[in-house]
Amino acid sequence: MKSLLLFCLVILSVHATSAHAANESRPGQFDQQQDDEARRKELERRERALRAESTREITAVGVDDYDCLRQVNIAADRELETAIRDCNSQTEGIVSCHIASRYVSKSPNYISPVSGSGHYDERKTTEATCRDSSASEAERDAVNDCSSKYHTLCEVTSRGQVTSHDTYTRRRFYIAGPKEEYHECRAVASAAPLSMYTRTCAVTVVARAR
Repeated sequence: MKSLLLFCLVILSVHATSAHAANESRPGQFDQQQDDEARRKELERRERALRAESTREITAVGVDDYDCLRQVNIAADRELETAIRDCNSQTEGIVSCHIASRYVSKSPNYISPVSGSGHYDERKTTEATCRDSSASEAERDAVNDCSSKYHTLCEVTSRGQVTSHDTYTRRRFYIAGPKEEYHECRAVASAAPLSMYTRTCAVTVVARAR
């Protein structure tokens, strides 16, 4: 009986010792897992940073091929810092960016007009107002889009032309209120850089992490 009791005490002592050793090893394993996870995330951040890139295409116009290339390179010089800044914003400060390449992406070519559209849909108006308003909006749209594309002043080359006019009646609040007459018009127009400019070209600037 005494020997059996002694055997049980020995077993319990061994079990307690093993459990204590296991508990002491767990914090070390947890810390190791945290360190491994932190290293993995840092490696991913660095890999993302090294893939950072910013590409900008700069368009300009000129009176001839030489003038176009001169103007577009002047404009590209002004965009270098912006390209680098955009690239650096992706790196989280881990690495820095530089201009990796700069090249003529569009050789001097003839300028193409830019189209614009206008839409007018109002109540208590006239057909004349509908047509004039949609045509004016189409011209403004064409000039704005042209300036955005060529980065220069533009002028209307084709006046606003109304392509459709419809008259219909509907309730002011769709489900309530009196029925009123509406005029709806759509128009198109086109614009191009000032007539002194005959050529357009583009330079592409690429900034990459290093």
